[in-house]
Order: sequence, then structure tokens, then C-alpha cells
Amino acid sequence: MRRKVGAAMALLIAALAWHGGPTSVHAATGACTSATMTSNAWRAPQTTVIFTAGTMGCLSPEYKFFIQTSGGAWVAKTGYGASATWTLDTTGYVAGVYGVGVWIRQAGSSAAYEAYWVGTYTLSVVACESATLAFQAPSEPAPAGTKVTFTAAATVCPAPQYRFWLTGPGRDWTLVQDWGAASWTWNTSGFADGVYQVGVWARQPSSANAYDTFGITTYYIGTPVTAGCSTAYIYFTPATTTSPGTDVALSGTSNCPNAQFAFWLKPPGGDWMRTTTYVQPQPGQVTWTTTGADDGTYEVGVWSKDSTQPWWIQYNTYYIGTYQLAVGRCSGASIGIAGSSPQPNLIPFAAGASDCSSPNYEFWVLPPNSNAWRVVQAWNTNYYTFDTTGLAPGPYRIGVWVRQNNSSLAYDSYAIMTYWVGA
Repeated sequence: MRRKVGAAMALLIAALAWHGGPTSVHAATGACTSATMTSNAWRAPQTTVIFTAGTMGCLSPEYKFFIQTSGGAWVAKTGYGASATWTLDTTGYVAGVYGVGVWIRQAGSSAAYEAYWVGTYTLSVVACESATLAFQAPSEPAPAGTKVTFTAAATVCPAPQYRFWLTGPGRDWTLVQDWGAASWTWNTSGFADGVYQVGVWARQPSSANAYDTFGITTYYIGTPVTAGCSTAYIYFTPATTTSPGTDVALSGTSNCPNAQFAFWLKPPGGDWMRTTTYVQPQPGQVTWTTTGADDGTYEVGVWSKDSTQPWWIQYNTYYIGTYQLAVGRCSGASIGIAGSSPQPNLIPFAAGASDCSSPNYEFWVLPPNSNAWRVVQAWNTNYYTFDTTGLAPGPYRIGVWVRQNNSSLAYDSYAIMTYWVGA
């Protein structure tokens, strides 16, 4: 598979030589014929990653896991054992693309391995992509003196920290709780009646940003003119980062009776633009067409008001949050056999990828005793059917490249597995 895959294979062969013994021995029956490996989602340094391997063809498999270090060498992280899972503590690891692999053999086999899987795994400084803010109080709106607890949440980042802010009538923004827990309790004693704004910053601890994302909502102290018209929120579909060109559904919700919604958008480095007049019913739903939009962090807001309010009242409550548009690079490519086939000579393979919204896939095959990879399915879907009719028996390498649809790279990530024909 050209340079990098060839280099990865060379390094794997070097690891095989380091292990000693034959590179692969395959018995007529009872041996492992294929290998797969998947991982859990978190990709930020300082987190724990769990890899899970699988195989076919053998009743009592044993597994040996490897990682490719930044120096390019493959290092065995475990000896052979019955456990199909391997836990990698990434504390001390730097962001970057690592090779990961597993050897599999039938227990008791003298082979160095009978099947293997090798691919890439990306560690990156993960940034939080959207923040939510909800409150809990005995009643809402609340009279002065009520203790109101606000709870934040963030998407994508595995260990977010939060910073809370408050502003209101005649007040500047004030830091009310520094980086830490996801909850803040506001004692409203001594606060005048009126509409207050509560904001939260969220960031992954490894992030170098002042904040990764934020959310701002309104909260009313006192007795509002229109009872129960004091909070609003936006739901996004897709919920997190997507690539330009993908439509994003915006759904506004609020506690206003007869609620109406108007949506706003602020592009990176730009000004706020009102994208809709008021729409109803509840929830208000509009489509944000991102074709031609630039990458970056957009601020998205919604106004909500009671439709019975006079026309000159622009809103009763609002919410502002952030949304990411990014091409995104695929990471964590995977490949495996996709179930059974009605014809024994047609083997279905399925690939997957993480961290990209519109992945494309290219499949490759390397026959036994050959160094020449060939493309068997150019950039297309994540399914490929391997026709073994008339093929010589032996271990075939099935590989996949994956990249984001808009990527200019040859590939973003890859995975390779063995499949034995005639076993």
C-alpha cells in the first residue's frame, strides 16, 4: 500500500524477526485465520485506551499486543495470553499517530503468529466542541433568595473542566467559579429582580485554549411579566463537529408558552447575522446550510418569546453556544469480516473510522509471497467483497485506507489484517 503501509509492514516484519522463530505457520485445521482489533473512543493523551482483538478459525486463541513507538520500532506490550483485551495507559505519551497491532495464534501453537492485525491510532489534544447549561431550582422563575444550581456538560472531550460567569442588570461579567467542577450553585439573596445571564466555559485540561467552547443562557429573578419564559436552548444535529457542506439542523426549545424562535449565526471573525424571522411551533426547527462555509468555530444563538407579547419585545429569553465546522482527519481505521456470505468464496469485509464525518475508503490486497499491494476497490463505501475463486491458498493481507471526503491527503489512517484462503 505504497510507502507508509510498506514501511509499517517492514517494521512489523522486523518485530517478527525480533520475536524469533518462523514468521507464520498455519495448520490445516484449528488455526486462526483472521484477526481484528477495535478500541474505545477516547483519543486524548493522559487517558486509558482499551483495545479488543478478535479472530476466526481457532477455538482457543491467544493474543500478543504491540505498539509502534515514535522512533518507528514495534514493541511488544504483552506476552501471549488468553485475554483478548489490552489496556494502554497513555500517560506520558505525546500527541501523534501510533501504530498498534496484535498477533493471534491457537494456544499451543509454535508459530510466532497465525494471523495479525495492524493499524494506526491517533492521540490528539482533544478540544471540547459544544457546551450545555441546565439549572435546577425549587421553582422557576425564582424569587430573590433562591439557591439555583447550574450544571454544565460538554461533548467530545473526555475530562472537561468548567468555569462559570454571571452578568445581569447593571453588572459586568463576573467570574463566579473558576476552573473545576461541572456544577455551580447561585445564592440569589440580595440580587435585584431582572434577567440575568449565566455563562460557562468548557475545556479539556490538555487544551492550550483559554476555553474550547461556551454556553450562555438567561435566568429570571423575580416575577416575570410572562410566567415561565426565562430559559432557552439549541440542539444540533449532527450533535458535534461536521464538515462544511453538511446540513445542520437547529432545534430551539424554551419554557415560554406559545413559544416562538429566531436564530442567529456569527461566523469566525464575523458579525452576528439573523438567519430567520420568528418561527413556531415548539420546538422551532431550521436548517443551517453550510455549503461554502469556512472551517472554524461558529457562535449560534436563539431568541425565544411568547407569541402573545407585543411586537416591539424582541425576546424574553435566549441561548448562545458554539459549533465547529471542520474537514477533520479520520483516525482509528478498522477492518474486519462483516458476517457470513451465502457463497463461501465471497468474503465480505467492512471498514470503519473515527473522528471524521464523511469518510471514504479504499481497499487493497497483498497476495502470499508478494510485495506488490494492489487496489481492489477505489475510494468508495466501507464494504468490499473479496472473491477467493481460483486463488492460491495462503495468507492474504487485506488493507484499507480511510480519509475524510474533503481531505487532500493520500489517506488519513489505515488498517491491515490477514485472511487465510484454503485454510
